[in-house]
Amino acid sequence: MTTEAKTEVVGGEVGIAPVAGAVALRSLTMRNVLSFGESATVELSPLNVLIGPNGCGKSNLMDVVALLKSAATGYLSDEFRGGAADWPWKGGDSAQMEVNSEWGAKADYRHDMVVSVHDIGAYAIDYEKIDHDDFGGAPGVFRGEDAESRASILRMGTPLAVRLEHDSAHLRELAEDVRGKISAMAGSACVYRNRYVGRGRGPNPLRVAGRADGEKWRIPENLDDFSMVLNRVYPECGEVINEKMRELYEDARKVHFSVFDGGVQIKLEEANGRIVPAHRMSDGMLNWLFLLTVLLDPKPPALVCIDEPETGLHMDSLPALAELLRDASSRTQVIVTTHSDMLVNFFTDIPESVLVCDKADGVTQMRRLCARDLEGEEGLGDAWISGVLGGKRW
Repeated sequence: MTTEAKTEVVGGEVGIAPVAGAVALRSLTMRNVLSFGESATVELSPLNVLIGPNGCGKSNLMDVVALLKSAATGYLSDEFRGGAADWPWKGGDSAQMEVNSEWGAKADYRHDMVVSVHDIGAYAIDYEKIDHDDFGGAPGVFRGEDAESRASILRMGTPLAVRLEHDSAHLRELAEDVRGKISAMAGSACVYRNRYVGRGRGPNPLRVAGRADGEKWRIPENLDDFSMVLNRVYPECGEVINEKMRELYEDARKVHFSVFDGGVQIKLEEANGRIVPAHRMSDGMLNWLFLLTVLLDPKPPALVCIDEPETGLHMDSLPALAELLRDASSRTQVIVTTHSDMLVNFFTDIPESVLVCDKADGVTQMRRLCARDLEGEEGLGDAWISGVLGGKRW
């Protein structure tokens, strides 16, 4: 599997060029952050399948990605929904946490951020820096003294303090370009946690007509306007979407869209000519249609994170899901968590795509597999369940 691929980012709406192995976020180093302890570094590849028991910290990695997205698009408080006090690992009346990230296929774009968090949930960015190989080892580019303490320099417009040797207009222009590249990659990331497709109380966004009040580029984490994004993707990917819907449900024929009361409603045509609206589709079909929309997008974001994509799907669909994830990682970087050993079995030929997550003394540990881990084992998922790989509580 090719991991040294060229990453092309020309803004959040263009995404990653179709290359063999797309990498936006090369690595994360976290100090005193969530369950990652005093210091932890995670190297990321085009496809990253996180396995491990409940509570081991798999989803915390997605939380850190979401934090960087918030830094690029708004305020960290967009991710500190319930307050920031529970983010530092050590806790206490006040604590500092640090996130260092390397971006781009060659890890030549770098961002460092130190955040102080207080027990009342307030926070302030104490230190922040962006760096690039072309800066030539100079001190780099820091947040300006007049920058608001809650606004990251990844958010365009936040004042920069350029401290480059041989300062010139060219280097200052380069600094803005580096900021823009990191901001575009982080800001376009799509993180899908806590998805639901059931028929519980309240409207389900996947079943509700999207508002037809403008082009929707991405499905937000709350899944609002899902139908509008599918409507954007469908003209280029409709034939593939319909084909893959039939892989899940043999009577499926074609996705339709209807507009009424300013909204766009999804419908599915079946073999007998029956038209089934979204609010009558099965949970599995809706979840599959969501995955197809995200992972077949011809103009994807830089990075896609999905918590347990197998949710609601029958085990017969897992080969198609594995193929979809593998194919998507050639266009956009993919991070997923899973509890399905059957799904993991379909990555046996590329064990390097799997990270085994455990917890020792309360600290999350992540280890990327390699071919040696499977010596004498028939399947990766089978080896996981048997306890050979770790990532298993009992």
